[in-house]
Amino acid sequence: MGITMRIIKCSGGHFYDAEGYAQCPFCKEKDSAIPARFTALGTVQKTGQGSAGSVYQIRGEKTYALKEIACGKDIEKYQSALYEIAIMQKLSGLENVVQLYDCEEKAEEENKTLYLLEEYLTPFSELLSDPSLTVSRVIEMVIELCGGLIACRQAGVAHLDVQPKNLFADENGKIKIGDFSSSLFLSDLENNRHMRGTLAYMAPEVYRKGLCSEQSDIYSVGILLYCLFHDKRLPFTESAGEDTAIYKRLAGTPLPETIYRDEWFLPNLRQVIEGACAYEVADRFKTFEECREQLQLLYQDAQSSGAGNLDMYPPRPAMTSPLLIKPLTGSMDAFDTLSPGSMDSFDTPSTGNMDAFDTLSPQTPKIDAPSDIRNSVQLKKVQFSAVVPKTFIKGDYTMVEIVMYEESFRKVVDELIAEAEEPVKETKSGMFRVADQTNVRIVLSSPDIEIEDGEEVQEWQGEYLNFSFAVMLPDEYKKRQILFVASVYFNDVIATKLKFIVKCSSLFEQKVKVDREDVLSAFISYASQDRPKVAAIIQGMKKARPEMDIFFDVESLRSGENWERALYHEIETRDILFLFWSQFSSQSKWVDAEWRYAMANKGIECIEPVPIDPPSVCPPPKELIQKHFNDKLLYIINDQGAGS
Repeated sequence: MGITMRIIKCSGGHFYDAEGYAQCPFCKEKDSAIPARFTALGTVQKTGQGSAGSVYQIRGEKTYALKEIACGKDIEKYQSALYEIAIMQKLSGLENVVQLYDCEEKAEEENKTLYLLEEYLTPFSELLSDPSLTVSRVIEMVIELCGGLIACRQAGVAHLDVQPKNLFADENGKIKIGDFSSSLFLSDLENNRHMRGTLAYMAPEVYRKGLCSEQSDIYSVGILLYCLFHDKRLPFTESAGEDTAIYKRLAGTPLPETIYRDEWFLPNLRQVIEGACAYEVADRFKTFEECREQLQLLYQDAQSSGAGNLDMYPPRPAMTSPLLIKPLTGSMDAFDTLSPGSMDSFDTPSTGNMDAFDTLSPQTPKIDAPSDIRNSVQLKKVQFSAVVPKTFIKGDYTMVEIVMYEESFRKVVDELIAEAEEPVKETKSGMFRVADQTNVRIVLSSPDIEIEDGEEVQEWQGEYLNFSFAVMLPDEYKKRQILFVASVYFNDVIATKLKFIVKCSSLFEQKVKVDREDVLSAFISYASQDRPKVAAIIQGMKKARPEMDIFFDVESLRSGENWERALYHEIETRDILFLFWSQFSSQSKWVDAEWRYAMANKGIECIEPVPIDPPSVCPPPKELIQKHFNDKLLYIINDQGAGS
């Protein structure tokens, strides 16, 4: 008697008998978390793994794509997923948008997982592998894409991540837009200042300032159009590595001619690409309607010139152009997910919407150009040095000097250090290559203070540049050190960030520091209603500092003929005033007079707040807002209260 078995290998790498099991028994346990109403639709098979979770194909009477978004305990990720669902629900019914049929949330304790049931579609890359694909059809696909983005805008949504991996096609070949994880409602667009999308297709203003708009999506469509007519390759990748190729484009370098050649058709193609990919937003197509209209004219030109019926990607002999002598990293296909330092092949089997999660997390491209293009663009090797005093004086201006120099002009920095009147420190960047006439912008900032005139722009002409910033450190600045960040941009593209920390000092602070080290006596200022709490806290203080002379019986001084003189005398003779702050003390005229006299005659440094009530309940006086009313003493007080 023969044994009937059909051994196959599942997507998870397990071998199992397909005659005995409808799906892999080893993967089944992992997939058991999928809601039952989704598994009831058919056979579930895992087809991909993205950054946000798994992707499944469900085969039954109809084929579906099921996206799993594993949020865990990450509230921000959970809210982002809900936002994406809200957008897809808003776009329900639009013919050029991937449809969301259903969704469900599952939670185990605090771990949340969302499941999105979507229509199953063909990846855009498979359309491009069709040998019968014509020039006209390629233009039609981009026209359909524009139509879909117009419909999204009319529904109040901006996509903000137009790229091949987010495009699909239905059974009739109609282009559909998917993956709305980077998208925003138009009402939220104005307040966005974060990079969104995929770096390889990102508009310069999105990279520089996070300025997303309809025109930034138009730019991405333009880069897509360029790639389609450039043998599916991104600009500049023939002559440079992927990092440098991105940098050149984001820096505003004019896009080179496409590989596709047609003497009648090419000028019009070039005009459309330039209109979509203009570096300045003001020079770009204003709307997708304008972009679509130009594409329709391009389609007509292709038809009338005869180019429209030609094969889009006919077999070609190996190219011997000097620009293509350098081997490309991987296939350097523009329809790969381009990430500096790694290339993920896009030539995978059909997996429906499996690529929807694989959006590039934007990274800063390296600017060091490959050796084969350095001579042609005359790049010079430069470095940056920030030279600053080791100590900043409060209430005075201090100069921060940042020098950009070629190696042979290092002496400029050495002379600056040697001629300094006070000890200085140097912070250096790595090495960069930059062309003459590059605009170099340096922005000096600090999370601790506001810097006036913290930006300077100069044009690089070789040798060296000197950037000088005058920084005023306020008298009231309380930290002992300060962090500075000098951000360097080449043609508005970030190159490096120099970070350095300096100490802060003043003669008054030095005196206070000595006094504070020898605090031997203290005056206690409090409201009479808080006396029991204050007494308990003082007992704890005396255990920690038994040698400290603490004047607590302030109530005996708040009466009598010479009360004012006696009270102020005690404040003057004590090293410090402990201000016990509460709702009662904030309303006490005695407490108000005491701390104000101490501040006027001994300075704000002699006042140490002891918050009985937290700042949320009893805010500090505006004159003392810089003091630490969130001090750890508050926790000591709570502990004292708990133990009493």
